[in-house]
Amino acid sequence: MTKTNSNPAFVASNEEASPSSDTSSTIVSSAPKLEAGPDPPFAWSPSPPPPAPPPASRKRKHSDKAPVTSLRGPPPPKKRKVRSYPLIETKHVIDYIVVFDPNTALERRNNRRLKIRSPSKLEQDEARINRIRNEPKPRKNRPRDCPDPKCTADISWSNQRSYENHLSEHNICMFMCNICYHEYPRKDNAIRHLQEDRVHNDLQEELTAEILKRREAGEDSGFESSALSQSPSPNNTPFRTQSGLRDRKPRAPTGPNRPNSNNIRYV
Repeated sequence: MTKTNSNPAFVASNEEASPSSDTSSTIVSSAPKLEAGPDPPFAWSPSPPPPAPPPASRKRKHSDKAPVTSLRGPPPPKKRKVRSYPLIETKHVIDYIVVFDPNTALERRNNRRLKIRSPSKLEQDEARINRIRNEPKPRKNRPRDCPDPKCTADISWSNQRSYENHLSEHNICMFMCNICYHEYPRKDNAIRHLQEDRVHNDLQEELTAEILKRREAGEDSGFESSALSQSPSPNNTPFRTQSGLRDRKPRAPTGPNRPNSNNIRYV
């Protein structure tokens, strides 16, 4: 058995001794062969490594924070809506519009509702309306009765305005103008007559001048018209001072000894 010597010096000497070996091979083989060892240690560079690129989410944040004008420029102006016929104005179409008064509009609305309601529902509505109309409200004190003996209403009234409206159906006027002796069924109608009617322009100018004069003097709080401040004669009594036509109802006595409210009747 032949043993092979692994010594590099021995191998080199044998190659040099052999005449058939090439010169180039001799030069290469003459260099000593080093055994494979561990990797050399990492050589630390004096310059820091380049920064790592930011993640995709951070890139989006940076792009969002950038001003829009620097990337896209100023926003385009909004387009104004152009009418198809810009020359047509309100005065050109006003004659084609039909205007209804409130009562007519209410009647037309009721007619529209009638088209979608069944006959049974309409009968129920009519019965409910008649029941509400005929039944008085559950109030204890209803001191106002209709003075007309031919009146068929079997109820009394607690609201003064409703009572005056009922009397106007019988042509009963409780208020009269003390200047022109024109009668009115409701008090607010008589007041509006004195405030706005052209028949009393002299009175209105006189009251306006007196109001302005008292305002300049700072005495507007105690204002009372000269027509009302005069002492009325028995045949010439303002409507608001006549007996039974007071502006305010007298208060009922209070306390434990007050009478039953059902027996109180205001005149």
